[in-house]
Amino acid sequence: MNNEPKFSELKKGDKAEIIGYNTGDSQYKSKLLSMGLVRGVVLQVLQVAPLG
Repeated sequence: MNNEPKFSELKKGDKAEIIGYNTGDSQYKSKLLSMGLVRGVVLQVLQVAPLG
């Protein structure tokens, strides 16, 4: 079982490294890649949208 967090599970201030994509939705994956979220990128959650 994969215990890596999903984007939706990250909280404000959390940091995460992109290690891959576990989605069957190629359109969603394409959007993430177009934003520069490629393997090896480390990101930090600065804000969380009011409605999630």
